[in-house]
Amino acid sequence: MSTKKSLLLLSFVFLLVLAFAAMVHADLTSMLAVDSLLAQISAGDLQQTQDLFAEDAVFTNKLTGRSCEGFAEIAVDLTPWQHPGRTYEIISMTEDGDTVKFVVEVSDHNVVWASQRMTAELNDNLIQNLELDGIRLLSFPYKKVGDSS
Repeated sequence: MSTKKSLLLLSFVFLLVLAFAAMVHADLTSMLAVDSLLAQISAGDLQQTQDLFAEDAVFTNKLTGRSCEGFAEIAVDLTPWQHPGRTYEIISMTEDGDTVKFVVEVSDHNVVWASQRMTAELNDNLIQNLELDGIRLLSFPYKKVGDSS
């Protein structure tokens, strides 16, 4: 193979790697923003979540019809989500551009009792809009986290 062909092939492979890395980075950024939000709420550290939101972010709870803007108001709505022993785990996520739709299992002391459907819109890697789209309470008996039955 000639040097020109080798360089052309190497350049093409390099461009493919860069394109793939850009796609992976975008997915990881969105997933990390959502995962960080839920991890910090689970840990009871709402103040740290402020860094994940845009200054003019909006939270909408479609179940109550309430919408609030700015982190001070958003924190008031997210505070009841925090309970000792409560965790939120992402069980599915789809992404379309800067919009991430995800489903979260809610557990108290390793017992799953609900799933929440949420949508987040990101702008410059910050959460611009967060919506609670729905919640489904699980029927008895509750399943324990990690239980295969």
